[in-house]
Amino acid sequence: MALGATDDGFSTNRWGVGPRLPVPGGAHSDQGSGLMRYRSLGILGLFGLLFLLIISGSWYTIDQTQRGVLLRNGAFVEVEQPGLHFKLPLIESVYKIDVQTHTRT
Repeated sequence: MALGATDDGFSTNRWGVGPRLPVPGGAHSDQGSGLMRYRSLGILGLFGLLFLLIISGSWYTIDQTQRGVLLRNGAFVEVEQPGLHFKLPLIESVYKIDVQTHTRT
């Protein structure tokens, strides 16, 4: 319901006293419910997108010519072998190191 609006279609000031004026047609409580629904869906969609971005950044691959160094909060955890791996988002990071042998002739 609009600020100061009453059930009989008239309005008063915010303390419920003062002259009783007709409430404009757009100030009824049923007009704002659609906006709140869209705002809720927008916030939910934003959190869903953020969740998908974090999850998609959690998978990584190490090639056959590389090894991965897994760090958790900057501290060494282990050396990762080639393949598909999962890391904890925002906590762990992986640095790939090339171990391919180069020969000079």
